[in-house]
Amino acid sequence: MAREILKRRYVFVLIATIIIFLLGFFMGIVVNEKKAGVMEQMKAIQDLDDLSLQLQFTYLNSLDVNSTEGCKAIGAALEQSWINLNDAYNNLIKYKDNPDADQATARLLERNDLLNNIRYWFLLKKAKSSCELDDSVSVLFFFSEKSCSECGTQSTILEHYKKILGDRFLLFHINGDVDDAMVKILANQYSVTKYPTVVIENQKFEGVMQKEEVKKLICSKFKTEQPECAAAQ
Repeated sequence: MAREILKRRYVFVLIATIIIFLLGFFMGIVVNEKKAGVMEQMKAIQDLDDLSLQLQFTYLNSLDVNSTEGCKAIGAALEQSWINLNDAYNNLIKYKDNPDADQATARLLERNDLLNNIRYWFLLKKAKSSCELDDSVSVLFFFSEKSCSECGTQSTILEHYKKILGDRFLLFHINGDVDDAMVKILANQYSVTKYPTVVIENQKFEGVMQKEEVKKLICSKFKTEQPECAAAQ
């Protein structure tokens, strides 16, 4: 009798263990599928952002920079493209920071975002040479995530002034770790040999620039006096 009771207990424990295992297994599948769905949605958003930017760049290239109406259209289009470019960058950061993100996909998205930034910078230079656009300062920030411990500090300082000056401070992140020919060409153009390197309106600075130094240089590049430059920041 005792053996029969013991046998039933073993059977009950075995069945309970199998049930718990199966529940855990299927819950894991559901959770993984949900995570995959979220990542696919984020990837789809990033792809749409990229498609939108490609169309905007094509439109910008088609505008006549030698006419007043063309310059007005370029100014408005550049402003909207800059907003979209920043939105795309923020979506990229969210994707990269997600622990479930596919790293190979993240690298491709980062490369694509970087090329969009460079393309916008080219168009901005072209427009500035021919049109009277709203007063702004463009900055190229060359950095490395792999071999530059001070780049985070420089990024924080630059982002501080980007937050204060808004769309008048156009900050372009150029990640030297990205394996792309255009990145190398741009780095060669400015003879970038160390990180961080900051290029403010074609004027190059190597090493970490301190807060007041950055403010002084940025403010000196504006054509008109900016109220933020007079205030203590």
